[in-house]
Amino acid sequence: MKIKFIIGGIFLIMIFISTISGLVWLKKTKKEIEYLKSLTAETISLVKEYKSLKSIIDKIEIKLLEENVSSFTEDIRKAMAIKGLSNRFEIKLISTEESLFGFRETGEVILKKITMNELINILYYFEKERATITINSISIKKSSQNPNLFDVKMELSVTKIKKSSESPSEPSEELL
Repeated sequence: MKIKFIIGGIFLIMIFISTISGLVWLKKTKKEIEYLKSLTAETISLVKEYKSLKSIIDKIEIKLLEENVSSFTEDIRKAMAIKGLSNRFEIKLISTEESLFGFRETGEVILKKITMNELINILYYFEKERATITINSISIKKSSQNPNLFDVKMELSVTKIKKSSESPSEPSEELL
């Protein structure tokens, strides 16, 4: 009879130890599940952000491809003609750098005898309308002949991109 109590006690102790270890395992598993859920939520968020940024990049790339013209000089002449400055500027090409994605031409543009309004209009045009033109530096001096007019010297870069034949792979839809 004592042996039955001892065996029964050992059995109860084993059940108790099994239950405790099962509860510990369950608690660890719940923590892991919560961690995996947070990783999944973060991954979904990153995929959405990636898609959003990818669409913005695609729109910019389309705009850049539409703006691609044959040369720095032609691009600047076109911009100056649009702003009515076609007979009051000089262009000097400084350098051309080629990369894997396209090339960048840098040059100097000198505008003579322009008003502040014309200067603001051309700067706004470069900043807002022409994504391919970058203003590297600008020097503004009052014209020696008329103090209401300005002589402006700018270093500009025109970026041309090659049409990409291959884009990075999209994230898997299975992640969603």
